[in-house]
Amino acid sequence: DRAEPAGDRPDLALFVLDAVQVRAIGHMGAPLDPSPNIDSLAARGWTAEAAFSAATTSIPGHAAIMFGLDVAEHGARTNDFDLPDSVSPSLAERLRDRGYTTMGFCHNPLVSTKAGFARGFDVWWNWGEHGWLGATASSAAMRWPALYLWLRASDIDLVTLHARYALSGARGPLFTFVQLLYTHDSYVDGDGWVNPERIAHLRELVESGELSNRTGYSDEEIGGLHASYLASVKYSDRLVGELIERLAARAGERGLVVVLTADHGENLAEHGDDAIARHFGPWSTSLRIPLVVADSRVDSAGVRERRLASHQRVPRLLLDAADQRLP
Repeated sequence: DRAEPAGDRPDLALFVLDAVQVRAIGHMGAPLDPSPNIDSLAARGWTAEAAFSAATTSIPGHAAIMFGLDVAEHGARTNDFDLPDSVSPSLAERLRDRGYTTMGFCHNPLVSTKAGFARGFDVWWNWGEHGWLGATASSAAMRWPALYLWLRASDIDLVTLHARYALSGARGPLFTFVQLLYTHDSYVDGDGWVNPERIAHLRELVESGELSNRTGYSDEEIGGLHASYLASVKYSDRLVGELIERLAARAGERGLVVVLTADHGENLAEHGDDAIARHFGPWSTSLRIPLVVADSRVDSAGVRERRLASHQRVPRLLLDAADQRLP
């Protein structure tokens, strides 16, 4: 049941890329153009240049994004805690009350039904839980034999695959949540982006000091680390771009509001041997995150805001958009 009529509300989409360091995004200074789709989104929308995370681990970081709460409010201090049943309504619950169909597709097994993140979603599929409408992934695929055969024959990303399939049956205004894990160690070069030339270019940046190396590893090794990480950003960026294109076509004249952010950042040799491909600690590399908002109904011509902004703002941004107020 829906508490309010849907009307002509815009479609909404929330993308969370796990463990993305701000400096791995092109328009925030990354080398080698790893994020053309995210950069295009920023060029026609709004970017928070000083966005920060409420936490440096998955569960409290995602709780900030999806519930708008900090650790003191929801109590899940680390990944060892689930969100309590008493926690305030989630973004998905509030949007469902406004007449939205709500769909969530998640790669991180910690951002789970058990932890409390499936609340308010009409459709919830989590790669770690292998669940689709309460069924296992294999039994769900068997309902659609063509999908099952495709999965067996393809290396395609399962998270966005399920999202694309579900979009075909979605009704009314739609809220779509997509979470991708490829930018979390160990990184995935899904498009074969890494090559000797790119590694050499990044090694030169390490040698010149543009990319930090406060470790005992060689500049060649750190250049390779950055190449692997940027390759995972490039792959994730392509998946995001393809899905935004499909969501925009679905939304049509009603418009599409997109928010893209991360649960926390990532350290890449900036803080010593023990901080390579880690995100713990009160460092800017751990806490600074991308935060991009774009509304197809307006052209804000690449606004870049320098004030501090927490990703706890995300629920309010999307709720305002659902209520026809421009972010």
